[in-house]
Amino acid sequence: MKSIKLLTIFALSLFILIGCQVSNDKNDETDPFLKDLTPIQLSMVEDYEYFWDFTDENSAIMEMIARNGFNREKIYETYKLEIKNCANYNDFNELVICQISQKFIDYHAKHSYSLNNEMYNYMLFVYSDILDDAINMDTSTYPKELLIDSKNQLEYFVEILNSSTNFYEKIPYTNQSSEPTYQPLTYEIIEENKIAYVKLPQMNYDLQEKNKLIQFLNHIAQYPNLIIDIRGNGGGNSNTMLPFFNCLSSSTLNYSTTAVYNSSEYNDEYFHAISKDNLLQINNTDLGVNFNKNDLKCVDKYEVTSNTIEYSEDLYNGFDGEIYLLVDDVVFSSAETFAYTCKNTKFATVVGHTNTAGDGALADGNMFMLPNSHIICRYTSQFALNNDGSSNAEFGTKPDIRVVNDQDVLEYTIKMIG
Repeated sequence: MKSIKLLTIFALSLFILIGCQVSNDKNDETDPFLKDLTPIQLSMVEDYEYFWDFTDENSAIMEMIARNGFNREKIYETYKLEIKNCANYNDFNELVICQISQKFIDYHAKHSYSLNNEMYNYMLFVYSDILDDAINMDTSTYPKELLIDSKNQLEYFVEILNSSTNFYEKIPYTNQSSEPTYQPLTYEIIEENKIAYVKLPQMNYDLQEKNKLIQFLNHIAQYPNLIIDIRGNGGGNSNTMLPFFNCLSSSTLNYSTTAVYNSSEYNDEYFHAISKDNLLQINNTDLGVNFNKNDLKCVDKYEVTSNTIEYSEDLYNGFDGEIYLLVDDVVFSSAETFAYTCKNTKFATVVGHTNTAGDGALADGNMFMLPNSHIICRYTSQFALNNDGSSNAEFGTKPDIRVVNDQDVLEYTIKMIG
């Protein structure tokens, strides 16, 4: 009887082993893609799976981009096959991750992208430079409030950037330009004593350009109309907008921002760095008539922030005219913050053909690093809502005055002023 039991156990064990072998052979047959890959390509597959798993878990906008046409499964399958054409991690970034990033950007996820070497070194330089000022409280370039508020966030970003030790070719700090290259602003008197014009091509300028801007705003302080043109402006530093408010606003400006967050474990570390420790559970909260409840698959917390731009007794120049802000569908990030703030404070009348590109009014998007290649990617972990509850990342800011047909927005505004 004992020998029969042993034979039975042996037979069962053999059956299980054979079954496992058949199962493994079947897996190899159903996934021949992995068979022909080199060891480095197999590591790319691991990074590829990590990229998608991470994004699914931590992004706040996967539902949003899906309803705008982003086909996750098709994109996943298409670019996984491209790994066979990658000989190294540079190829992997250029042929796979960057191409996927462009798909994200095409569907309203413009803060979702991988860093190339130039962008990596620029961000490392800028963040490190501002962080040095924050640590030493050097206010010669940036205001004290910015340095205090951003110190923890900058430390968080610099740590991630410095942790990428294999992929990027770091340019020594001392070999980089001490100042990024800025596009100059354009100043124009369209009609003497009546209409002044400023073109702001990006949300960045140096101290010299800032002083020129303030000088121009003081020069036109008695003009009844000022046009600020931010068409084509893709963002930069939101503090770029402050001289306009400081010089032209006769009172303190107040407005509120409602934002929603994906409070995953990874994101919570970032939210702590930007002082978002008291976020509230959304549950059944009314976030506005146009809030899309499908986004609750990606976000679970919210915050209503009261924002104040203080009246500047030292800088206010007595301006009491009308201000028009010209926008288009390129206005994005911190440029969107400018448009969003102008509309919500009624500081300016927003004029344009279309809504802006959006995704402003909040802190920078978060970052993560792929484990094998050490490629760094950015993504959106939170987004602001417009006053009606619609996603600012999806719909941007709606112009107060929408220009129809092919009329040039600037020409339309000049004619409207009369």
